[in-house]
Amino acid sequence: MSNPWFRLHHEFYKDPVIQCLSSENQRHYIVILCMKCDGTLDREISLSNRNRIICRGLGLDQEKAEVVKKILLGLKLIDKKWQPMGWDKRQYKSDNSTERSRKSRKNKEIKSVAATPNISCSNAPEAEAEAEAEAEAEADNKKETVENTCDESSILKFNNLTDDDKVLFNDYLALRKSLKLKTTPRIINRLLNTYEKNDHDPEIIERAITGNWKDFYPIKEFGNETTKANNKQTAVGEAQAYLESVGAV
Repeated sequence: MSNPWFRLHHEFYKDPVIQCLSSENQRHYIVILCMKCDGTLDREISLSNRNRIICRGLGLDQEKAEVVKKILLGLKLIDKKWQPMGWDKRQYKSDNSTERSRKSRKNKEIKSVAATPNISCSNAPEAEAEAEAEAEAEADNKKETVENTCDESSILKFNNLTDDDKVLFNDYLALRKSLKLKTTPRIINRLLNTYEKNDHDPEIIERAITGNWKDFYPIKEFGNETTKANNKQTAVGEAQAYLESVGAV
């Protein structure tokens, strides 16, 4: 089988057997290797035609070609049919581009078959529904909720909430997860206590979700701040009125 190239190992120039050849006969030997590579020596043709092709390739007449053949035979570089000795040892089957292409196509076919899902048409809808159900169950298991995160005491407090409060509380836990905040049972218990102390006012959770807060903050704290601000503003107004009444301003 022909190939566009062949391996010529680097020790060629210092091999003692090759060094026994003249420069001209070294070239003749390389020509023989080339004819082996391109398939010339393996053609199924008559012996006389084969010898003429080899002579033409060597650039020699029949007589001189026979002399070169005897020299190469004497050094065991070729056999009586001009075939290079040890060719298969030096050249690998994987070097052949046709063989590589064939193996590549075969590997692609194997991968393609392996990648094709083996689903029976008769139960495809049922299988798809089961797969969707399993995916939903797995997603629910991974979701951070009070039920799959907390201890019994926190779960008991959570169960005392209304259904709407439970949904709201779990929404806040999902927000904490999106903010990459730790949500330990201790933190959840603290949140539930804060919510309970503020009479389960859903506005506490709603404000935390809207503001992307890390915790629940009682509304009365904000009310106190507002009262303080109003009181301060009233005091300033009264002082201003007094100064105006006495003509200080």
